[in-house]
Amino acid sequence: IKSRLVENIQQDEEVAVIAESESHQWQKEEVLEEARLKKEAKEQDAALRVKIEAEEELNRQKAELRARIDAIERARREEEERNESARKAEEDCKSEELERRKFEQEELRIRKAEMVCKEHTDPRNSTEHRDEAKEAEEVHREREARKQMKKALREKIMAKEKAEREMELRASYTEELREQQE
Repeated sequence: IKSRLVENIQQDEEVAVIAESESHQWQKEEVLEEARLKKEAKEQDAALRVKIEAEEELNRQKAELRARIDAIERARREEEERNESARKAEEDCKSEELERRKFEQEELRIRKAEMVCKEHTDPRNSTEHRDEAKEAEEVHREREARKQMKKALREKIMAKEKAEREMELRASYTEELREQQE
């Protein structure tokens, strides 16, 4: 009985050692599993942080792009308004020129009528003197008309050059935006 008891005690001790060993092994595996889970969570957090930063950068670039597009649209609208006002100014200039010419023609008619009156009343006015006055008046009118035409042409050329420069600038800016979008 004694030897059996000793044998049972030894078996119990062996079982306890095995159980303790298994318990340590199980605890070790549990600690390793927790460490693995923490590592995976850190990796996921890092990946998520990188993804969030990338999205924030993308949103910032989108906002910049929207701002640039808005600026281009605003510049285009302003250019259209300037072109429209330049066109209206040109039309106004043409109508003023027409009015001025009509006025000058009316003045010329009045002067002619006055000269005819003077001729009839003043025998000293010869037809030669009258022809010279008419010719001088005509030359003066032609000079004034040429000056006005040159001035209008110069303004038109300057407006056209300005519009071309702005269109080139807009085209290069649009191309730059397209490249950035790509």
